[in-house]
Amino acid sequence: MTSFLKYYSMALTTIQFGQCGNQVGHEIFSTLVKDIIAPKPGISLHDNDEYVQSACSQWFEHNDGLDKLCARAVLVDTENKVVEELLRKQSSNSQWMYNRKSCAIGSGGAGNNWALGYQRKGPELLESVSEALRVENEKADRLAGILSITSSAGGTGSGVGSFIMENIHDEYSKKTFFNALVLPFEEGEVVTQSYNTLLTLAKVWSVSDATLLLQNDHLNSMLLNLLHYKNVGISDLNSIIALKMAGSFQPLQGTTFSPNMTVSDIVSHIAPHPAYKFFSIKSSPHIPRESKKFEGSSQWNILTKHMRQMLRMNSFSPDSVAVDWELKQPSSVPPSMHSLQQFWCSVSNLLLTRGPGLSNAQCKPSFDFLEKANHPRWVPQEAAFTHCHQTRRFNDQDKFACLVTNNSQVHIPLNNVVEKAWKMFTHKAYLHQYTKYGLLEEDFVDAFVKIETVIKAYRELNV
Repeated sequence: MTSFLKYYSMALTTIQFGQCGNQVGHEIFSTLVKDIIAPKPGISLHDNDEYVQSACSQWFEHNDGLDKLCARAVLVDTENKVVEELLRKQSSNSQWMYNRKSCAIGSGGAGNNWALGYQRKGPELLESVSEALRVENEKADRLAGILSITSSAGGTGSGVGSFIMENIHDEYSKKTFFNALVLPFEEGEVVTQSYNTLLTLAKVWSVSDATLLLQNDHLNSMLLNLLHYKNVGISDLNSIIALKMAGSFQPLQGTTFSPNMTVSDIVSHIAPHPAYKFFSIKSSPHIPRESKKFEGSSQWNILTKHMRQMLRMNSFSPDSVAVDWELKQPSSVPPSMHSLQQFWCSVSNLLLTRGPGLSNAQCKPSFDFLEKANHPRWVPQEAAFTHCHQTRRFNDQDKFACLVTNNSQVHIPLNNVVEKAWKMFTHKAYLHQYTKYGLLEEDFVDAFVKIETVIKAYRELNV
């Protein structure tokens, strides 16, 4: 693997917070390595070497002593159980590993309490996290930015993650700063999850360039509807997250019809305005493992039109059946398009296609995405939509697409969080668990105001 790092691209350092962040991060790195060593890339040996070198230097460093890749990551938790389990698992992996020295572990947990994580555990861990991050970043020839991975439900990912990101932001203010934030199931994993999520959303909004929102309920529906899982576990949810992120952030290439974009380029493109910094990733097709050998030969233009449909707005009629196009497989014929269809208003859309056989003559997705004025008037048309491509196969498939989108639909999950948190707050439910660690009621009010302002901005995009 030594030759993998012959050429250098912009490096990205990942910080994994809490149980969820560490488990999701582990799955992401596992998916990246699986892609890097894929036996059937579908491109020339030279082109594949360049792709592998770029992917490795972005996400990994090379461990000369063990001759395997070492994830460019800092692992943070207030308990050592999950981190030790991941370190033990990777010690026997022949392809990649974590650096044990890049771990910052506290004790006692954060009690599913944002205030405990932010006010107590975060300050306790700040010095060790900062040092581990400094060491990781100094190993990079060119640092592009920092990606944090966390859940908003508990106390470590939400509270500690918020504190750390806030306190390291100034030191890395010239680098790309973005997050992958996992939102809990709406029916509840933790009784105080609405408070934790509200406070986390408000804090990361202030200190980040962009935040990817990942909704557990939606990911669960994808596994049930597309991959036909009968029982969905945490690892299954993590696998979908990893696939979306790898499909979006693995190296792209410049072609006659699409630009080459780095991770920093993607983040700046998808969040070009300081009032709109939340985004999501739509992806397709997701094919059950047992069906991959029978993968259909649908045309690229059918897949890109299917991705366009994922921006369709459901009817405003309360009696209508909501259709989520990401929960449908691409059909054998292009979806119908008519003048009555409405689409979520988008600040920016970035379509990323992966696989051989796509040509500008065969497929011009910009025609579909820019067909209607579904972006604000202040967004230039050339900035409203960009298509990037990579001819290398991905996920053992000939065709795979991700739509990285910043659109007005994001107000729905944000509003759900605010409504539930406000209902609890007006009854002062569980507030004592937060105030005893020094959080004030005014802090909650500030968070409500901040996220309500964000919701209003996104809602007004469709006006």
